Amino acid sequence: MSPEDVLDAYVNDVAKRLPRAKRNDVALELRALLREELQNRSDVAGRPADDAMALDLVRGFGAPEDVAQRYRTPSFVIVTPTQTASFAALAFGGIALQWLVSIPQSVSLESGRVLTTLGAWWLSYGLGAFWWPGFMIVASIIAGWIRHTWPPGAKSWRPRAADSDTISRPLWAFGAAGAACGFAALFGSFWVIENIAPASVREAFEFAPGFLPIGGALAALLWSAWVVLFTVVYNEGRWRPLTRGLSLSSNIAWVALLAWCIAGAQIFRDPDANEVTDAALALVALFVLIDIGVTLHRLLRRPQTTASFVTAGRS
Repeated sequence: MSPEDVLDAYVNDVAKRLPRAKRNDVALELRALLREELQNRSDVAGRPADDAMALDLVRGFGAPEDVAQRYRTPSFVIVTPTQTASFAALAFGGIALQWLVSIPQSVSLESGRVLTTLGAWWLSYGLGAFWWPGFMIVASIIAGWIRHTWPPGAKSWRPRAADSDTISRPLWAFGAAGAACGFAALFGSFWVIENIAPASVREAFEFAPGFLPIGGALAALLWSAWVVLFTVVYNEGRWRPLTRGLSLSSNIAWVALLAWCIAGAQIFRDPDANEVTDAALALVALFVLIDIGVTLHRLLRRPQTTASFVTAGRS
């Protein structure tokens, strides 16, 4: 194969990946560029160009699909390169989370039923979990088209607060009041069930033997740790590396406790009450996992600038 044949084959491979209206012009331009570069290499080497020299040239110029992309009119991007890793993690994380929640509810560990229930789970909740990546892709297509049609200009940029670790004490006080009301409502409901509710309701929500000494003690311990951490951050008026780490550890411990309650522990004697409680705890675990993911994402995205080091030093 002659050097001209190598160049022609390469140019044709690039041109066929372009819109028909651009193929001829791009082919002429690219062929002229490659011939000139090949002649320069031949002059430097002091010998006529051969097929090996031409092949080395085009391979160094780039893969045909990459070169063709340079000549294509930019279109809207579904997922930008800086968001690809986050997109993939969120997509697979959503699938894994749905599997984690649905497997304990659907798969039986009884002898002879594991494979049967696992197959039924795969054909229902297992494959059904893939709706989430599809939804993300459709949403990203719409968002990409909007960004391409109405691109955000540089004039729309606004600086954000430099110190994102500072908290708003009024908002935290409001949140603490809400949390206190929630805890009061939770424990008040137990009192109402025990003293006012009909006997059928009391029987349905009677705790299983052995749950409170373990599950109740662990929940009380984590709640106490959360109150201490909340108080420290509120008094200091900001997050610092230590309290951030303790908060993440606390949330991970909560997820582990909730997973144990859903998958392993029997909370109430009544199976129906257990099923409803497991669904509610799974929803709580979902929100805690989302909070963990958002926190980790923000920490990993934060650049270690001089200001960051100064802030860390003050902590």
